[in-house]
Amino acid sequence: SQSNPQLTGDGMSGAIITWGDSRKGIGESDIYAQKISHDGTVQWTTDGVEVSNYLYYQGVPVIVSDGDGGAIIAWQDTRAGNDDIYAQRLNAEGEYMWTEHGIPVCSASQGQQSAVIVSDGEGGAIIAWQDMRSGNQDIYAQRVNASGEMQWTTDGVAVTVASNNQASPVAISDNAGGMIITWWDYRDDAFGDIYAQRLNAAGLTLWDNNGTAVCTASGYQEFPALASDGDMGAIIVWADKRNGEHYDIYAQRIDKNGYAGVFV
Repeated sequence: SQSNPQLTGDGMSGAIITWGDSRKGIGESDIYAQKISHDGTVQWTTDGVEVSNYLYYQGVPVIVSDGDGGAIIAWQDTRAGNDDIYAQRLNAEGEYMWTEHGIPVCSASQGQQSAVIVSDGEGGAIIAWQDMRSGNQDIYAQRVNASGEMQWTTDGVAVTVASNNQASPVAISDNAGGMIITWWDYRDDAFGDIYAQRLNAAGLTLWDNNGTAVCTASGYQEFPALASDGDMGAIIVWADKRNGEHYDIYAQRIDKNGYAGVFV
């Protein structure tokens, strides 16, 4: 099986695709990638180049362009026993730029999952994930530069460590070298709310401690997605059950300072 494909542009009207791959057999999963030109021609090794084929499980990859014809790929990795987050950069020819089989982005205790990735605008990336080191699900993030060097605290900076669980992050670049992240948040009830946070290029949180509340209405708020507002903020949309049995769709703008709505 080849599963969970993700893709990014190559900067030349083509694409770079990554996926989880079990060609070695049942119970094994590795990460592969392929580049396709603008006219649909395969650019790298037939059936893809190996990003990581280390022992045990490497899967659920995410990908972002490196701005130079290659890509940075992050994934969930069990080589050390727990789920950790690893990453690799491939150049425009599909060659490793970092250590073979990838570099550890986070190998804290108890497991890390659900990675998301955005460009840092300088050939590197910012990666965020769901993290169990406290016993509950929290959100952490790390920036890695174009050379594969971690830029923030070892094993990442805390995006939110509020009570109960914070899960399933999604993210975009803030177009200023940082990241905007939104997630499902269970700090106040069992139904879940929507919170968000902005990190700058230095890994500092710019909005409310442990995240700014986007929606805390009654009932379930789930499955957030977001897009840039064009001014270092975001528009966030989610599925919402505040009106009863069925989901509705709601949206909110959060500006670059973490305020809801539009301010002149």
